[in-house]
Amino acid sequence: MSRIAPGNYIPVSANDCDQDIVTKSTLVRPTTQQWQWQDDGLSAFVHFGINTFYNRECGHGTEDPQCFNPTGVVDTDQWVSNLAAAGFKRVILTVKHHAGFLLYPSRYSDYSVASSPWLAGKGDVLRQLTHSAHKYGLDVGVYLSPADSNQEVRGVYGNGSTPSARTIPTLLPGDSRADQAGLPSFNYQATDYGAYFFKHALRSRDPVRQDQRSLVRRFKR
Repeated sequence: MSRIAPGNYIPVSANDCDQDIVTKSTLVRPTTQQWQWQDDGLSAFVHFGINTFYNRECGHGTEDPQCFNPTGVVDTDQWVSNLAAAGFKRVILTVKHHAGFLLYPSRYSDYSVASSPWLAGKGDVLRQLTHSAHKYGLDVGVYLSPADSNQEVRGVYGNGSTPSARTIPTLLPGDSRADQAGLPSFNYQATDYGAYFFKHALRSRDPVRQDQRSLVRRFKR
């Protein structure tokens, strides 16, 4: 076997013997991004939603937002400080599982913390967790389920609509972002639910956008 330079991908041929394959495997090297991912080690997923207050593993999209009412303080500092002490470097919050309940207020849905009695409808778990992550030096990620049982029963999810041209975000009357200079917009071919999902994805990234940019800069080093 001729001399092979180390690399991220080294092909194996049908003519390679066992020793050739072993030798090639020792020459595989991670990319900067792969190395960083391994170095990060531990990432935590946090599930805290409407189903928590029904003592259920999963929600069904029909749970009453009035039941989302934590007693005392939602101590995200306690969550994140324990993760940091255990060696975690990233915390990912499930801001919307397939039940559809949102852990941040949204102009596109009333099935969220804004419709709950918690903090008189002014609470925002995502913002709170992001502040705690900044405080303890953890990166932040968000998870939004593509499925949405609440929108399914309302006829948006799975309604059989055909894709058509959509501009995301679609500003609503009185939208507070309308006068923002340089407000980004995107054009997609999307179904009714696709447009709904894109709007939430765009909205939810705002509190953690700076973290995402810092990650990109770090990966590019």
